[in-house]
Amino acid sequence: MISSVMKMPSLVILFVLMACSPQNNHSAAISVEKKAAHVSVNAHQPKPGASVRLESTKPFSLQEAIPADIKLVLLAAETEGVMDVEIGASDELILSSQETMQFQLSPNGRYEVPLKLTARLAGRYYINLHVSIRAGSQQMSRVLSAIVQVGDEPQLQKAQASDAVSSDDVISLPAQETIIP
Repeated sequence: MISSVMKMPSLVILFVLMACSPQNNHSAAISVEKKAAHVSVNAHQPKPGASVRLESTKPFSLQEAIPADIKLVLLAAETEGVMDVEIGASDELILSSQETMQFQLSPNGRYEVPLKLTARLAGRYYINLHVSIRAGSQQMSRVLSAIVQVGDEPQLQKAQASDAVSSDDVISLPAQETIIP
């Protein structure tokens, strides 16, 4: 019984020494380096889905009840396959052009979507694009929105700071504090 009690501390010391040996530190350092490299590679990955974006995210300006021609430009990273674009608009926008388009992908990567729009009322509206890319047996999708501003943009009102605060503006409330050492 005494000999087994005496062996326990020796086993604990042996395990501690094995954990602190240079070989294990080296493999742990390699493991940490691999994990860091994996994280840095994943940090630069694009969003999942089709690699398509709008060339400009600035709002398009329209006047109320006046038809206008606008051109959305899509940029795609894929160079082979087919890109289908389904176009929809907010309720207050009347879309007079075709609602679906198809493009054969090319190394250029720039695709123009001409639209004819009429706005019923002033305000901010959206053109919604559902983009699908088929390349071989793989299909990827992405949904994009373009902003349409009809009429003048409303000016944001800034709160006016008062120079002097009167005692009438301050409401004093009862409070009870307890300080715990």
